[in-house]
Amino acid sequence: YEEWYKIKHANPELNKKAVFGLPELYKDKIKKAKLIANPGCYPTSAILGTAPLLKNKLVKHDIIVDSKSGVSGAGKKLTNNTHFPEANENFSAYGIANHRHSPEIQQEMEKLFGSKVNLSFTPHLVPINRGILTTIYMTFNKFMETNEVIALYREFFKDSPFVRVLDEGKFPQTKAVLGSNYCDIGIKSDKRTGRVIVISAIDNLVKGASGQAIQNMNLMMGFGEKEGLKVVPLYPWGVIMFDDLYTNLDDIKELKDKLVIIKYGGHAMKDEELKKAFAKDISLIKSLGATPVIVHGGGPEITSMLDKLGIKSE
Repeated sequence: YEEWYKIKHANPELNKKAVFGLPELYKDKIKKAKLIANPGCYPTSAILGTAPLLKNKLVKHDIIVDSKSGVSGAGKKLTNNTHFPEANENFSAYGIANHRHSPEIQQEMEKLFGSKVNLSFTPHLVPINRGILTTIYMTFNKFMETNEVIALYREFFKDSPFVRVLDEGKFPQTKAVLGSNYCDIGIKSDKRTGRVIVISAIDNLVKGASGQAIQNMNLMMGFGEKEGLKVVPLYPWGVIMFDDLYTNLDDIKELKDKLVIIKYGGHAMKDEELKKAFAKDISLIKSLGATPVIVHGGGPEITSMLDKLGIKSE
């Protein structure tokens, strides 16, 4: 602690009583804890991004973590690096080989792996207000296809409501988690190098800080884990599908005899996968006893699609 933080620990005796507050790994311990060590923002993105592969010992011990953070990650204290003329239109690495989050990340990786890991962690400052995007490079012991790794991650995080493992070919972006407690994870296996590339994104002020603290408090107090955190990101990922809302927001379970209004059009009309998801949404809404109302531009393509779904355009 003193080596990395350059100050003397005020209460080292409390360390033995504290539980590392990452609910995706320590939910049962958190429920019984009296003192929580709320994780750092970078460690949250890095540990969640590596946990399934490390726990199952499917990769080698050399791990590279490359992270980018918005300026709010540095806190409110005024520094030269976060001064507007310095940070704006700039992109820089800092804390190279000595960032204070390095031992926190390594500690949890080694607990998962069961032995030493050789971690290289480099953070970067990017000129955005908030958000962390972390790219992680690991080498397989035995090569796995992307879909196999995705299946592994989804099984590992199946009881973790705030981790979203994206479909193959889709990757996280900071705006997709803005203002939310989500951690989005995207995965790509690289047969040429024998590596797996994992990308994670969080809002450093929510899942990387206060949101995770609320999640931990909920578990400690016996509340629902998602209480106070059931929010949709401020900037949904291109579109937000009804199925996403229905899965994540308990407040919309009762929809019988209600109207569900959906704005549909634009680039969503040109994406075959989104068209299929839209049709699935309509079926789900009807099955819940609600009436879908579609707001659209009135073009022949959308009108034809709605006719096939049994929705008359007016």
